[in-house]
Amino acid sequence: MNMTIMEGKYLKSIPMEVLRPFEKQAYRNHDQTLERLNQRGGLTPKETLAIIRGCSFYRLNVTEDQAEAELSKFIKAAQSNVPSTPEA
Repeated sequence: MNMTIMEGKYLKSIPMEVLRPFEKQAYRNHDQTLERLNQRGGLTPKETLAIIRGCSFYRLNVTEDQAEAELSKFIKAAQSNVPSTPEA
């Protein structure tokens, strides 16, 4: 199963298993489970990055394009099983 990425220029979805470790933060940020967020249309790149970084969307000082680029790197690292933490 994949999480839909809304408004992404290049990323259209992210494997849900990449987001599972951050489920609690997703709930803190949106008061909804990852499944429910996906049912409602998904997340923007910036919303997704905020969940992975463990912060509020409003505290994230990046553009959607920057968030999408960082997410692409994170996903590639996660899928190759290389430990990676998004830039702070």
